[in-house]
Amino acid sequence: MKTKEIVLDLLTRSKSLRDNDNRLVANVWAVELGGKLNELSATDLLNYVAEGKLSAANNIKRIRCKLQQENDYLRGEKYEYKQRFVQDRWRKEMRKKEIYTFDNPDDWEIDIEENNERLY
Repeated sequence: MKTKEIVLDLLTRSKSLRDNDNRLVANVWAVELGGKLNELSATDLLNYVAEGKLSAANNIKRIRCKLQQENDYLRGEKYEYKQRFVQDRWRKEMRKKEIYTFDNPDDWEIDIEENNERLY
């Protein structure tokens, strides 16, 4: 079973995993290890992680983000908060640094076109 399929199955079955990446990673690894989980020592588990025999935690998180973005029913309670408030805070910080100045993507295209005309 591929990592994406495992994450989709776990998010569908357990609401508590939708907002907790650490628990999600632990559950994905438990599925990947199958019956071996109870037989492994902590050192063995760390060796599996180091050797790439288990899915990388950052890949599991990315898969979760993508699945939640595409499927409303997989979103946890914190999803809307993150989308609304965290992104707004990020935009304000970027505006202060004059890195991010537009809220409308159409404005980005116009600005890029204007800059290209100046370059040529």
